Amino acid sequence: MDEIFVMNRDGSGVTQLTSGSVNEQTNYPYFSPDGTKIIFSSDRAGVGLDHIYVMDANGANLTRMGEDIENDTGDHSRFSPNGNKILFSGDNVNGNADIYLMNYDGSNRTRLTNVSGLNFNASFSSDGTKILFTSDRAEGNFDLYLMNVHGTGLVRLTNHPAEDSMGVMAP
Repeated sequence: MDEIFVMNRDGSGVTQLTSGSVNEQTNYPYFSPDGTKIIFSSDRAGVGLDHIYVMDANGANLTRMGEDIENDTGDHSRFSPNGNKILFSGDNVNGNADIYLMNYDGSNRTRLTNVSGLNFNASFSSDGTKILFTSDRAEGNFDLYLMNVHGTGLVRLTNHPAEDSMGVMAP
């Protein structure tokens, strides 16, 4: 069982924000840009898949986002720099994982990638115009890719036998 805790920068004031079942995994928590919300993935729905949840920074008002999405994994879900959009990876029925973007309220879900393979670990540029992500779309090797926020202008950034994943962009 994994839970989300917060604490002060000096290590004091440790507070547990989530409390789930023994088998529940709670993963990848990230604060919203304004620090008032936390987004994370969890299988608390009991369907064997992680879903995207948002809660207040104090643990109140837990909400499952995009409840009509049956196959979102929520892996590395992130808020856009202005906090109005959510970026996430989702598994489809063919065993692939694609990058999706949706409004903060869960509406207007848009698939940004649509290729065989795994596309995940997506993050926004600081100005919100680009998305960096990991994919094994070429030769089955994990490399870093960059695309525009609407899924256009794809650029492969790395190309060698080592696994390249979990990239971050400097502000």
